[in-house]
Amino acid sequence: MSDDVGIRYSGSVTRTCGLVLAAVLVVGPLAFAVDEPLGVLAWSAGDRVGLADPLGRWAETFETGPVGWLYPAPGGVLFAPDLVDGRTSVLDLRKLVVADRFEGVMVPWFGELEQRYYVCLPGELLIVSYPDRATIARIETDVRSPWRFVVAVDDSSALVLDRSPDGSGEVAMVALDLVARRQVYRRPLGSEVRHIALSSTLGVLATADADASSVTLLEPASLSTVSAFPVTGAVRDVGFADDGTTLVAAVGDDARAEVCAWQLKGGREGLRARRQRCAPLTGSPLRLAVSPDGGRVAVATGDGRTSVFGVRRLEVEAWIETPASVRDLVWIDPTRPGPPVPEWSDDRPPELSIGRLPPPPDR
Repeated sequence: MSDDVGIRYSGSVTRTCGLVLAAVLVVGPLAFAVDEPLGVLAWSAGDRVGLADPLGRWAETFETGPVGWLYPAPGGVLFAPDLVDGRTSVLDLRKLVVADRFEGVMVPWFGELEQRYYVCLPGELLIVSYPDRATIARIETDVRSPWRFVVAVDDSSALVLDRSPDGSGEVAMVALDLVARRQVYRRPLGSEVRHIALSSTLGVLATADADASSVTLLEPASLSTVSAFPVTGAVRDVGFADDGTTLVAAVGDDARAEVCAWQLKGGREGLRARRQRCAPLTGSPLRLAVSPDGGRVAVATGDGRTSVFGVRRLEVEAWIETPASVRDLVWIDPTRPGPPVPEWSDDRPPELSIGRLPPPPDR
């Protein structure tokens, strides 16, 4: 484990050896029982990618070069592309090792289908088979600088946040029909929208606009405003927890920062919040990630920690020491099955029998 990464529970209990870890697990500082979390937290910062247990019991870091976004894949795999040096590290989340490194950049966005992924490039979207990486289809788009990419349930459609890395030029949303394989629209957004999240359950899109003083929910088909929830401070990141019915947002800066959650319900009168709750953060929020089961949310902050909250109470369950310059944070389920691959029943290589002569008859 790298010297610059430490692990602490809330309550400042530090893992120093297996004996101490065992004691923490039995009489840990948490005031309430915590069920076993699902998945692994991964972050990128500096020239490394880190993996950590969500309750802070272990962590590992790997040299990858400067990685921006992280790309989880089915089968317990994480792609970490280094756009500066033009290479990609492939991390095995089950064995906690670097499984492969290859020249070139691979940026696979996965939806629900484990046999395919999407590569969003300026001017086109590629639909690619996985794991053999054969191009299935190409869709012409008006995307100029793909920043964020979300796929709707059942891989029927996708939304692309088109934004240059330095924030210059127009920020827009591009909607794509993945069944008909065509672009539906391109529409402008606020100039400081940096992250988006989609709830297929409620059929709404949340935007994180650093210039706004509210979290806005949009109707994806028209981008019309459905609801807006006031907050104190700039909206840094958003996500949906539970089964897509709880909106979470990281807001604020070093002076005041918090994570907020709204329990949403749809009805005849439209979408409304049944309950709002907020909890303070220790520093300016950088990235937010929701657990695969929707029961927790992790927020990386600029003071060098990632705090893990239970969504229902918004109480800190653990915190993980991470760099103060986290670029991306994802929460991955390594048990998600990957695509089926052929397995041979013996150790002999496969052979073709075309044109093979029959054995000579017995004499």
